Amino acid sequence: EWKHGVKHDCAKIMELNLENNQLMNKNNENVNIENSLIYPLLKSSDLKKPIVNETSKYVIITQTKIKQVTNYIKTKAPKTWKYLNDNKEYFENRKSSIYDNTPEFSIFGIGDYSFMKYKVAIAGFCKNPMFSLVSGDEIFMLDDGCYYLSFDDYDSAYITMLILNSELVREFLNNIAFLDSKRPFSKKVLKRIDFSKCLDLLSFDDLKITEKKLELKNYLSEEKFNAYKEQFE
Repeated sequence: EWKHGVKHDCAKIMELNLENNQLMNKNNENVNIENSLIYPLLKSSDLKKPIVNETSKYVIITQTKIKQVTNYIKTKAPKTWKYLNDNKEYFENRKSSIYDNTPEFSIFGIGDYSFMKYKVAIAGFCKNPMFSLVSGDEIFMLDDGCYYLSFDDYDSAYITMLILNSELVREFLNNIAFLDSKRPFSKKVLKRIDFSKCLDLLSFDDLKITEKKLELKNYLSEEKFNAYKEQFE
């Protein structure tokens, strides 16, 4: 199932940049907090390559599921709890009604799927679809301008990325998306991709061509491709 990235509407406090080995928030303040709730962040503008595995951006993740009570942070990460409370006004000034009657410092677009190691993501705002395989030593989070699928294993994520970047799928998406809209590749559009049908129409050789066009290393094998196809049989 396609999911959108993390929504918090509090970038000045929640999003951090690594500068000279120091975490800085968007108010240009040094942020000295525990690492336990900090995750690497990719924004929609970062999804320009077929494989993305590095970033200098980070985000504070206050919940592991929607509406989780957040006072656990006080014990687990007291410095983070103090930082959030010191900047509470930013959270209270969020305009969206989705934060009404939710635990303090709530976020959205979060769940078990967020913490899976491999993701295949696209920027919803882009005009020319590029699907990126996102992975690294740490679990990457995506911002709410992105849509993605989550995976437990690298091979499934890699082959899915190749399928989505194939000429067949790119042509299909360009035909059904409203490219003049603000977010051409919405969840509604992406849900129309039928992977079973894609596998009926795409051969191993087709995906090797895609792999070469994307200038990727020679990773895909027939054995990996056949194992992937078995999931749909």
